[in-house]
Amino acid sequence: MLRVLLDTTVIIDLARGKDEVIGYLNTLLQTTVLYISVISMMEILMGARNKIELQYWSNLIKMCTPVPLSESVGTIALGLIQEYHHSHGLLIPDALIAATALTEDLPLYTANKKHFKMIPHLRLY
Repeated sequence: MLRVLLDTTVIIDLARGKDEVIGYLNTLLQTTVLYISVISMMEILMGARNKIELQYWSNLIKMCTPVPLSESVGTIALGLIQEYHHSHGLLIPDALIAATALTEDLPLYTANKKHFKMIPHLRLY
């Protein structure tokens, strides 16, 4: 089975009904285990404007296997911030998500490749 880490942007695009994301994820679901960083989960849940949206988002992210933060993720994210925050504007959530992908050896499926393209060894979709 293939494994893929979904970025926050992909879950949001899925919820917005973007056809290309829906089609790609439907294909992936047949052969792939979908993972999500707890950082993405928090970003998504914080975006809920009310309890109905919170329930909607909660149900949507249940299709993914959560990946918790670890010491390795924190250490790698810190290095990414030191290297790429000032030169490329890398933010803490993106550094943690990228570090999760690197630590777990997962390709990252994102709608914002520009946020991650400078990180070596990070496989992007």
